[in-house]
Amino acid sequence: LHPGDPACSTPACRAHDMTCPGSKLLTSDRDCTVYHSSDPGGMILAMRRLARQTFGHRVRDPARANLADLFDINLYGTWTWIPDQIFQRFPWPSSSKALFEMVPAPGDLKAVWVFKKKCTAGAREAIMERLKGVLAGRRSSAGAPDVDFRLSDTLRTFVSNFANGSYSQGNRPNWDRLYQDFRAVARLQREGYLTYPTTLEVVGRQQVGLPARFREDWRCMRQTSFLEQLVFIAEHVQELDDSPDLATFQAGASKLLMRTGKYFDRLLEVGSLYDEGMPLPSAPRGGLKGGSDMQTEKDESVLFNVLDALYGHPEGPRWTGHRYGHGEHPRLTDDEVRRRSCMDVAMWGNAARHLDAFRVDAGGLMAPYVQVFFTCFVPSRVAAERTSSKA
Repeated sequence: LHPGDPACSTPACRAHDMTCPGSKLLTSDRDCTVYHSSDPGGMILAMRRLARQTFGHRVRDPARANLADLFDINLYGTWTWIPDQIFQRFPWPSSSKALFEMVPAPGDLKAVWVFKKKCTAGAREAIMERLKGVLAGRRSSAGAPDVDFRLSDTLRTFVSNFANGSYSQGNRPNWDRLYQDFRAVARLQREGYLTYPTTLEVVGRQQVGLPARFREDWRCMRQTSFLEQLVFIAEHVQELDDSPDLATFQAGASKLLMRTGKYFDRLLEVGSLYDEGMPLPSAPRGGLKGGSDMQTEKDESVLFNVLDALYGHPEGPRWTGHRYGHGEHPRLTDDEVRRRSCMDVAMWGNAARHLDAFRVDAGGLMAPYVQVFFTCFVPSRVAAERTSSKA
């Protein structure tokens, strides 16, 4: 980017920065965030050009001479957070910097800046529409040949709006516009999360341990993150071979669950691990049969609540093995059997990452879970009605 400044001593060179906070496991890819006060895409294009020049003549397909294919590295221009030492260098107006709050960070980071508003209804609705689109067969554009150039242009628009203060009108932040632009960038990034709440939750709180709190955004964040895990699982399902041959399907199913185990793990996230220090409401929250207060929902996975909404909420302790009530002769209803089976599916999807039996599976163990997972989100009476109509 600045060949005349090899020591990177000028402000123009020092405006660029990069951190790689992702997992250090050998089995994980390397995720790095690039920073610049107005044009972070310049570094992404420079790294793309360097990879092509260095390795293009050494690989069979020059188009695959990129960081993602050669080194399993992804460069992101949307932020999980901005390290304090970088944030202080940005010459943004005070109205833009007021959109962020500082939180302490472990290790060398010391402190980072995150958005004050961490989730919006628009973000949740957008990821729901994305899930519907994936289930309907619509493909992502992240693999298009010109995606890096489109990403760079979209990033320039997004970050320049902070540089010129466009996301605040007086003292009124325009969060909807900010998050819309964030998603426009995220849609063009390889293997990146699509929304800010999921990025901050998974990368910031789970992987790095940032003590960021979501406060009044916590329910929106958890619902958005849940939907986004479903999007990633559904996108991998689309990669299965369309061949009707059972052996082909089983072999693909085994690979699919190995790739998506981490998303099943996040579907099972339990809310009590992330205390927000919020007071409990006195009235039950509506929307689920039987009612549920904030503490109940915070103590359980979003998946539990989704299945409650679909299959009812019978009396008895929630998800303790006694959901069917009390007495000497307990009875399991069809809905309760289906609810428990769906939880088993999610847990086995997670187990695929850790058990040697799954690692050597030729498809016989995993294929049934792939076949039934998304039917868990269809009420049993609807499935029965469709079966009857077909008959």
